Amino acid sequence: MVLMSLNVVAQEMEEFFGCDMYGITNVVHGEKEECWYITKVEPYSQVDMAGLRAGDLLTSSDTVNNVYHVGGSKQLVNVGSYMELEKDSYLTELEVMDKGKTKYGLVGYRTWNSNPFIYKNTQVYSDPEVSLYDYSTFDFEFTENNVIQQKEISGIIEKELNKKNLKRDKDNPDVLIFINYYSDRRENYTPPTQEIITRYKYGYEIGSGWGTRQYIESQTRGGYTKVLNLIKFTITMLDAEKVRKGCKVTPIIWNADFEVPDFSVIPPLKPFCADVAEFMFCQFPIVHPYNQSISKKRYYQAVGLLFEKKKPKVIYHVLKGSPAEKAGLKAGDEFVKYGKEKFIDEDSGNTSFDMLIKRKNGKKETIHFDNVKSYEVLDIQ
Repeated sequence: MVLMSLNVVAQEMEEFFGCDMYGITNVVHGEKEECWYITKVEPYSQVDMAGLRAGDLLTSSDTVNNVYHVGGSKQLVNVGSYMELEKDSYLTELEVMDKGKTKYGLVGYRTWNSNPFIYKNTQVYSDPEVSLYDYSTFDFEFTENNVIQQKEISGIIEKELNKKNLKRDKDNPDVLIFINYYSDRRENYTPPTQEIITRYKYGYEIGSGWGTRQYIESQTRGGYTKVLNLIKFTITMLDAEKVRKGCKVTPIIWNADFEVPDFSVIPPLKPFCADVAEFMFCQFPIVHPYNQSISKKRYYQAVGLLFEKKKPKVIYHVLKGSPAEKAGLKAGDEFVKYGKEKFIDEDSGNTSFDMLIKRKNGKKETIHFDNVKSYEVLDIQ
């Protein structure tokens, strides 16, 4: 008799947390605390369904989390036990989109460190003793100079702050915002210069014969004028309550500066300020270290799927409560392609589209998804 033994190795499991974050020290209710700053949330994960978003601040106590949202709101979140999945067996939708191997989803990239005029010439500061998460409303205070420019730029800034859940309140705002945009044309004249050039030439001269002789020549270079443009763009936020109370020291809580002294041409006001302001507000309310690259990604058409790592088109898991679950997608189904028609709402970033899938039995089926929300991620490396 031959005895045979079968050893079954248990698959190592891991918790699917559903977000990326890094530790920071931040002021919470007047006291500095160790917090977690969230930069990415996986679509329809437990963290996402609990209401957490990129840009939130998380303070933990056991299993109960205090989540501070930009815009002055706070919530208690208990996400419970995280889902356990086989380790190194799956890819998230965002990972699949970044890999680009399946032509799955649309990713909008915004990388500022590739633009030296913005990344290298912008500085952002915030008061380390103030929590910018406590402010929920704002208004603008215009100075006497260049009021029209200030009003045009304020429209750009208002949209950026609205995206972060802050609202404009002209009567009793929490924050007052000052805008300064300045450009100046400068002409640098370089006068003509005279150069003395010494040359040597070998040849024959009557009386002295053959030899090398020195010749001195004078050459005048004409003057020229170089035109340079100085551009300075500043956004300054003040604590409005302290301003109303007549605080002796200007209560600046956040400040962003862009300055370049040698632009060759003055760029159009609105698109230029929109680019700079978007980069500035990527660092509101948390200012990021300047030795790191900062980019922003927007992921479209995420419906709540995890894919097999070895076969990135095959669905590994369908997240609960997701559009994919509601549409009837199952583990083992395979993503084939999107339909030709696709609609993207410019204001919300939501998408409507058709997805062709292949079921486990080999049959193909078209699934329609309507008004699927997009996900914004801050990529800091």
